[in-house]
Amino acid sequence: MDLKEQLVGLKSEIDSELDKQLRYDNDFPPRIREALRYSVLNGGKRLRPILAITAGEMYGVEKSKLIPVAVALEYIQSFTLVHDDLPCMDDALLRRGKPALHREFNEALATLAGDAYLNMAYGVIAREGVKRFSAESVLRVIDELSDALGVDGVLGGQVLDLDPSRNASDLEGITRLHQMKTASFFCASLRMGAILAKAPDNELEKLTSYAMEFGLAFQITDDILDETSTVEELGKDVGHDAEIKRANYVSAYTLKGARTQAQQAVDRAKDALIGLPKTDFLKKLADYLIERRK
Repeated sequence: MDLKEQLVGLKSEIDSELDKQLRYDNDFPPRIREALRYSVLNGGKRLRPILAITAGEMYGVEKSKLIPVAVALEYIQSFTLVHDDLPCMDDALLRRGKPALHREFNEALATLAGDAYLNMAYGVIAREGVKRFSAESVLRVIDELSDALGVDGVLGGQVLDLDPSRNASDLEGITRLHQMKTASFFCASLRMGAILAKAPDNELEKLTSYAMEFGLAFQITDDILDETSTVEELGKDVGHDAEIKRANYVSAYTLKGARTQAQQAVDRAKDALIGLPKTDFLKKLADYLIERRK
């Protein structure tokens, strides 16, 4: 089975679990549950739960045990996207080829839906996690995710991203921004599966190195696609960074240079896996990052 077939299969299983968890007997308070289903079930690559599942399987945990917990990462991803799209942030028109949540519903409901996703995620990890894994491991996962999403991670990265004073030539600053806003969550996702599977600490550090480079390559490719792709291909607004003069890898390195930087990050990610078990999928996934068109 090639990588694309594997990704499609995993996505289908994750989508099925999300659909099951998001079935409601009523719609009270009005429309919030409809809004929650709208964003989470509106496509997406499911890379973060896939990383968690892959890491757990590397250390002998069955996929069926991991999926009900790993889908929490997709709630967190939806939380970040919904808030990122708000008028006070990027004021995006589209997400995954459909109107952004605040445009399909309204800004207030979208804000509350984003908040709900984050609460749901921690609830799912706690509730489903303790049925299948040690309480100590579940608590460690919750702690790591809260750090990855906080002021030293996604939240802090978003603050930097909104700062118009950042200089486009500040290469170190751009890399730090990508590490905080994007790579930190990928890292916590991969570590989640490994922690639940009780991977050795020294091997967990190698997975951390892989995930940070993976996240950097993913975001550099996003910068490239923002410059080169179309709305139809990407399913979201394009050219936004250039429009608001926001620094990214393309503005800093040029398109050719950004592609080189992405490839180097992928190479470093694969090198980090040396000595770990069952790494073929992670290696292929890293290569996939710089080939993707959305």
